[in-house]
Amino acid sequence: MSNFLIGHLEVRQKCEYDLIFCTSGSEQRCTHWHEAFNPSGKRKIAWAYSRDTDSRASVNQKYFAKNKFDIINEGILTARQVIRGMLQSFTGATGVTIAIDVSSMTRELMATWISELNSHRFAYEIKVDFVYSRAKFSPPSKSSGLADKPVPVIPEFAGIWNDPEKPLLLILGVGYEPYLATSFCEFLDPSSVVAFIPTGHEQDYTTEISRQNKDLLKLLVNRHELLIKYDVEIPINLYIKLESVVFGRKNHQRINIAPYGLKTFALCSFLVAARYAPQVMVWHLNPSRIVNKMTNRIAAGDVTGITAIFKSYNNLPESQ
Repeated sequence: MSNFLIGHLEVRQKCEYDLIFCTSGSEQRCTHWHEAFNPSGKRKIAWAYSRDTDSRASVNQKYFAKNKFDIINEGILTARQVIRGMLQSFTGATGVTIAIDVSSMTRELMATWISELNSHRFAYEIKVDFVYSRAKFSPPSKSSGLADKPVPVIPEFAGIWNDPEKPLLLILGVGYEPYLATSFCEFLDPSSVVAFIPTGHEQDYTTEISRQNKDLLKLLVNRHELLIKYDVEIPINLYIKLESVVFGRKNHQRINIAPYGLKTFALCSFLVAARYAPQVMVWHLNPSRIVNKMTNRIAAGDVTGITAIFKSYNNLPESQ
């Protein structure tokens, strides 16, 4: 059962937080929000990916170190250990504010954050600003390896159904990653599909999304499946559209969300799934079998986001 409220985030200059959490990898946009909006944090964490060892990753780590972030290298502690430790450190607080930059965050790390925030019962309210720096167009990463079978992004989003005989609905985030959406659809063989397609970005993105998903989109149109467009600049509207689909179908279909495409679609996927857990699962193709070439994605300039308020247990209904 969920314990949070969702709203639109107006990203502002020089906001103050109890905790700022960023990721440090191979993308220039890792640091864009912090550089452009100059937020302050009583504690600042940069999660450094072990897979990213190129010169851009080194530049990002130097930036975070210069700005007094504690840099935690992936592999020394698990993300879950780090997140739980940070949340437990606020014991005794009356209200906590956190900023989480999801721009360069893996879907597994994003899912872990939301699972931990949603599953804990706090004596204090937590306001979380999820910020996202959209990237300028660059060609999709070249990948190697074979797509493996679908697996939960993390175990908490595996999903449980009372009636496994119900038809399967696939809610599919469409991006420009070669073959991902098509491969996932083929593996799952759902009874019906709802595809979410991003709009409002550079024309090159629109062209590449259409090219990479030409056969899939043609198939979905021929099957009279539902195609929903969403504006990349207004993630709260995406959340509302996604939750509406889930709410309307959860009682008569099994629902699997594939969190491909923009990171904001993945973010909304985990938030919606957390709200209706365990009725909704969020699965993807096993990423351990797919190796993507690192790409330095440059920030487009604008920063958007969603804010979530995770309520204290004192304010939860007794049924929760």
